Amino acid sequence: VFGLGACGELRPRDQSAGFGPVEDLGAALADDARAVDATGGAERVATASETLTVERRQPTEAHLAAARERLDERAGTGNDRALWAAHETLALADAPATHDVAVWAARVGDAALVALPGEVFHEHGLAIKERSPFEHTLVTTLANGYCGYVPTEPAFERGGYEVILAASSFLERGAGAAMVDAAERVLDRL
Repeated sequence: VFGLGACGELRPRDQSAGFGPVEDLGAALADDARAVDATGGAERVATASETLTVERRQPTEAHLAAARERLDERAGTGNDRALWAAHETLALADAPATHDVAVWAARVGDAALVALPGEVFHEHGLAIKERSPFEHTLVTTLANGYCGYVPTEPAFERGGYEVILAASSFLERGAGAAMVDAAERVLDRL
């Protein structure tokens, strides 16, 4: 199993290093997997899941009017962030009011794996690990669907592209905390 951890806002420090560091990490992971396999396998395997229905942030009439005005002003001026944001705002006006989010977990012996959709900020992943009843808990993201970025409350306050209302960031502000709570419930059922 390979999964992307809770890292929606993180970037590699040195993107010029190519795949060397990735290959090194993969080799270390394979060594650890072989060591676990040599111990005779898991004493207990189980899965559990929960589906949350989360509110979506909706553009206000003022946002929609500003988007239409921006498109009128910038028509034919090229592909820039303001045009992108305007198109995204108008597209979201027709989106459903809620979005279903699948929270899934598996237990293998003393370890657990939590799978979340979307690009979940690392603080949410750390909170799940802290609240987990298991000695080892791995959080993987972009699993079982897509719900855009899942920022923290401080991230909404700071701003940035991960919190701009768009197809890539549309869940309500408390969605990350709700996903952490659901993950705790699911882990407790394993």
